Amino acid sequence: MMQSGGGGGFGDPIMERDPELVAEDVREGYVSPSVAHKVYGVMLNTSGEVDVVATQSRRKAKVPVQVEEEVFEVIPG
Repeated sequence: MMQSGGGGGFGDPIMERDPELVAEDVREGYVSPSVAHKVYGVMLNTSGEVDVVATQSRRKAKVPVQVEEEVFEVIPG
């Protein structure tokens, strides 16, 4: 059995993905905080909530997505 958090999606993840939904994905374990930052441009505080000011700044910079780690985790069993 394989469980997936979703597909590849459409559009620019930094500009189009709602930061609150990304934070929820982190809480649910679909993506890591690192992926939230690198792929979606979402900055979270130590409580796991969206840091609105830091996220707006990161997204304004429009840093190109560079993923060097797996975005998903394979759970055997």
